[in-house]
Amino acid sequence: LTQFATEHGPDSAFWIQEDGRFIYVNDTACSVLGYSRKELLTMRVPDINTHYTYETWPAQWERIKQAKRIIYEAHHRNRQGRVYPVEISATYLKFGGKEYVFANTRDITERRDAQESLRLTQFAVDRSSDIALWILPDGGLFNVNNTACGTLGYARAELLKKSIFDISPGLSRKAWKDHWEKVKKTKQVMFEACYRTKNGLDIPIEISCNYLEYDGKEFIYAYARNIAARKQVEKTLQESEQ
Repeated sequence: LTQFATEHGPDSAFWIQEDGRFIYVNDTACSVLGYSRKELLTMRVPDINTHYTYETWPAQWERIKQAKRIIYEAHHRNRQGRVYPVEISATYLKFGGKEYVFANTRDITERRDAQESLRLTQFAVDRSSDIALWILPDGGLFNVNNTACGTLGYARAELLKKSIFDISPGLSRKAWKDHWEKVKKTKQVMFEACYRTKNGLDIPIEISCNYLEYDGKEFIYAYARNIAARKQVEKTLQESEQ
């Protein structure tokens, strides 16, 4: 059963000798790398792992041997020349008086793509021209973007110690509770209000509030746009019309 599970598991499995030569590979390794088992058993770690050469592999062997087990990321190259990221769990073992490293290898291309997408999203939100706030049910601020800090005049660490009540003048806890329930029910609410800066200046804003659930937690994601310039234009136009 153990052998069957190893052969057909989702991860590539390798038994490796001290010189880096493969003495066992599972079906998944053959399939992912595009080699037959016979071909792989004539190869060594540097033939598929772009991080090592025949000269540098001995140092990695010693590192695994000393630590007994390490988990690290590297890149594999398949038969077609495609290089892809992998996460490797390498364990040093002795069996029958001989030394081996058992390496369990997982293709993490999708994880890397998701992480890159997340970094890009975070980069875009942080540098957005609008204020972005992640607000907790009790009104605490869970996260803020760079524009929120710059517009309101706080350092990030300082602003994250505040609550929505500190930056939204006149907002009571009762009103916030009602607002939370409304946003949770409708999923999205847009309205105009004012945010108060650290220096006490009230800024007119247009807010889009969205209810979100993530990792078992509830948030209101508030995207707020400074509309002071628009309000001034409207005021000037109204005075002109009068």
